[in-house]
Amino acid sequence: TSDGRDKHWLGPPQAQEIAAGRALLSELGLYQWLDARTTKGTDDARLHFGLRAQRAFAILTEHGLDWRRYAWCCQDRWIDDDGVEHDRYGIRPDQLALFLVAVIAHEIALLPQPESSNAPG
Repeated sequence: TSDGRDKHWLGPPQAQEIAAGRALLSELGLYQWLDARTTKGTDDARLHFGLRAQRAFAILTEHGLDWRRYAWCCQDRWIDDDGVEHDRYGIRPDQLALFLVAVIAHEIALLPQPESSNAPG
């Protein structure tokens, strides 16, 4: 929910999160799913855009942040019918996008502002 009554507000990202966000922005890129490359070939497999979860989580860790605390970072674990444990890492793109928007807004706010001119145009 977006209802503010359900939230304990903590405010904008902190300096460590801004620094991690800058690094995450530089990791955004194109990729193809391995299964699609196998079944469709490299020329017909569609191009996707995003992050590699493990690299994103490593970036957070490198900046002194615990990736497990961020809801956009996911790790699912399950046991199959043969009793073998599996796991898969993932990213919730909507929450990551808002995190990165906040980082970009912070960076834009640091840019020099043009002087306003009162001269007639």
